[in-house]
Amino acid sequence: MVRAKDGARDLCALFGVVFLASLGCYSNSLRGEFVHDDYPAILRNQDVLGGTGLLELASNDFWGTPLRDVNSHKSYRPLTTLTFRATHSVVGLQPFWYHVCNVLLHGAASLLFTRVCYAIAGLQTIFATFAGLLFATHPVHTEAVSGIVGRADVLACALFFLSLLVYHDRICAGASDNKRVLWSSILACMAMLAKETGLTVLFVNLFLDLYRSWHPLKRALLERKWNEEALHFSQRTAKLLMALSVLLVFRLALLQGSLPRFVSQDNPAAFHPHRQVR
Repeated sequence: MVRAKDGARDLCALFGVVFLASLGCYSNSLRGEFVHDDYPAILRNQDVLGGTGLLELASNDFWGTPLRDVNSHKSYRPLTTLTFRATHSVVGLQPFWYHVCNVLLHGAASLLFTRVCYAIAGLQTIFATFAGLLFATHPVHTEAVSGIVGRADVLACALFFLSLLVYHDRICAGASDNKRVLWSSILACMAMLAKETGLTVLFVNLFLDLYRSWHPLKRALLERKWNEEALHFSQRTAKLLMALSVLLVFRLALLQGSLPRFVSQDNPAAFHPHRQVR
């Protein structure tokens, strides 16, 4: 019992190091101003400023344009927009607090990633902490954390890891398969509503579940007889695919038969004349 308490205390201390590192690494962004995409997404967006109702917010794209409009970008991130609206309702248009929210979200995502490394990847505490530190301080996250509109990425990331942990973490092992699939799917939906790519966590859940269940599945195939573990896996898979299908249909319906519209300013490499560069 004493060893378990000491281990939990050590784990919390190491996770605290990851959290503090994530905050310290991006503390220099707190004095930043609104720049670039912040203007159309926040400063001129009535969904953020409170000029529209919540139903209108739910039917507009990330930039405040109705999805049915031919000029709509089709990027649908109402959960992220709602967090901007909540921030605006409390502090107005003070960029400092928008940056604070981003940095805190990154800290939460870093902690969740560390937990994924420890509980799902099975790394020892010290190596999970090292992986968490790499995630927390890696410069690839700079634009997402330091740019206010990057909150869509950071929020979707945190919800992605939560969905993954609800489905696979041994802490949730006592919950029924139905509850784990349900809550994992709800969190995946929230991740998708933060940024479209959040939906991919359901694919990760599915393939990781397949990897973990491969031996009983292989035995069932060889014996041509369902065992209990293989049966439970098939039931989880059916429910997960059903949730995935519903969310995909919902997302495609929002596109109304058209693809998202990007310009070279959004992603210059994608518009490069040479295919090898693209």
